[in-house]
Amino acid sequence: MFLFLSISTILFAQAEKIELRLPHKLNPVNDVQSFVYRTASTDTFHLLAVMVDFAVDQDAATYGNGKFGSHYSKDYGKFIIDPLPHDRNYFKNHLQFLKNYYQKISDGKIVIEYEVLDRIISLPNVMSYYSPPPKANDLSRLGILFEEVWKKVDSIYSNQDFSKYNAFVIFHAGVGRDIVIPETFGLEKDIPSVYLSPSTLKNFFGQNYQGVKIGNPPKYVMNSMIIPETESREIQTLTGKALLELSINGLLAASFGSFLGLPDLFDTKTGKTAIGRFGLMDGQAMFAYAGLFQPEPSAWEKYFLGFVQPVEISKDSFNVEVFARLATSDNSKIVYKIPINSREYYLIENRQKDVNGDGIKIKSQVGVNLIEYNFSKDFRNFTSYYVDTVDGVVLDVDEFDWATPGNGIVIWHIDEKVIAENFASNTINSNPKLRGVKVVEADGIQDIGNEFTTIFGDVIVGEGDSVDFWFKNNPSKFYRNEFSDETRPRTLSNNGTPTYIKIFDFSDLGNRMTFSVNFGNEKIKPILDERILPELKTEFIHRSLIDTNKIFIKSEGKFFSYDIPSRTMNTLSNSVQSNVTTLDWMGKTIYSFVEEDAS
Repeated sequence: MFLFLSISTILFAQAEKIELRLPHKLNPVNDVQSFVYRTASTDTFHLLAVMVDFAVDQDAATYGNGKFGSHYSKDYGKFIIDPLPHDRNYFKNHLQFLKNYYQKISDGKIVIEYEVLDRIISLPNVMSYYSPPPKANDLSRLGILFEEVWKKVDSIYSNQDFSKYNAFVIFHAGVGRDIVIPETFGLEKDIPSVYLSPSTLKNFFGQNYQGVKIGNPPKYVMNSMIIPETESREIQTLTGKALLELSINGLLAASFGSFLGLPDLFDTKTGKTAIGRFGLMDGQAMFAYAGLFQPEPSAWEKYFLGFVQPVEISKDSFNVEVFARLATSDNSKIVYKIPINSREYYLIENRQKDVNGDGIKIKSQVGVNLIEYNFSKDFRNFTSYYVDTVDGVVLDVDEFDWATPGNGIVIWHIDEKVIAENFASNTINSNPKLRGVKVVEADGIQDIGNEFTTIFGDVIVGEGDSVDFWFKNNPSKFYRNEFSDETRPRTLSNNGTPTYIKIFDFSDLGNRMTFSVNFGNEKIKPILDERILPELKTEFIHRSLIDTNKIFIKSEGKFFSYDIPSRTMNTLSNSVQSNVTTLDWMGKTIYSFVEEDAS
């Protein structure tokens, strides 16, 4: 994950670019080897958290000395992000944020109940002992950390009933190895922030591994989110040390997403962003607004988790209403699905930063006081990349989509073949030219995750902005208020085949927006509005120019003839290839040439 954070000139002699990234997968091994969409249901998760510190050290390659709150050289007071003390109440406040976030974005389908154990678990070794080698795939040191923590919990709380808990968090002293700062190269023995799934633990300890037993009756711990006490740290600048303030809220929300089964949506091979702040599982989102709060999950993430069920559009439709989630109780008008072929489709949603029209309201615990901040707009000290106007631990935000880069309709290109082939390895967005979950950027410049060099020689990474949304008066140079085979970007399938889909007539910005969809063009029109053999992995369909009662279908390299009146399918020889014209199949819509003399 990459993010660039401009440090305020109040703190620094000159603006700097700080790169925030996870140079590792948030979830090393997906627990489910093939992805399956969750069914819509209300689930309650009981989360148990433990505070962990280490033996005291004097290691210059880690922040702090292994104890909570030791990573600062001076007392910064309570008017900073995530201030000291980092005690049980502090971590409960962060878990309250997690509870509030998932309750809201799931419309109550995800309920989180939590507890933080009242004692700090002190491990016998220094922090660096548990830190995996940087830039290595061997995370087994985290397995040692996992076992030592929960075995010690069992020794202290041997008679406590933990049987209801199914999600576990290790809050450890120090900061995460999640940020790369040129001035601090060498600080590579901090602990990376990851989710240890059952599959990851079995990779460490063998396929018969059952976890660590805690309490009475015995409960076996088989997962853990490893989260630092804070991501805030002191950095060296041109004018001396300064405090870079970063919360763990976004990281915690994404880690719980990993627990629920969501894959990473950034490029896990390079760490670069792949969906920007249009969803949850990307570094741009985790560190949005200094990590204080992140946007809602994307349409695909909500679909995957069972929060929404997209309504499919497979025939010409006009003035289709699509509402921002908070603007309607009608779930049938939140996300739409437009099939491209048997494995690809578009998802369409309406994202609005401020549905209520009253700015953003942020509730934060500052010492013993609960404070509500209200901002009508972003400004220099309150932006997606820098915040110094909010203090304490943020507990709740009224509209999480304030963290998106703009307003309007978002179009997602989903390729389930890419997702299925790369789900187990958690690399579905690691090929910039073939992503499983991709934002179709309305400005016609696919720059999310791409590197650019400024006139000053700085290398920055595109993250997506307000002109990547679809709306009537988008000012972008290439924008035509239409997404079709003739626009930039084009409605092509991932193999480059025209789809003959046109999504057009996007309305003005608003909580309620409209768009229209057209299938085919002047020569190509739908002739059958049903799927012919769903079990076939159909690539293309063909209409015979001689026998109007037959359709030719190509599937997995073989050709079939489908007779419409009798609804029968026959295998054909490969010689038929020279007699038909290839057209892309739309999933549930079949095309043919309207003109009888077409060839």
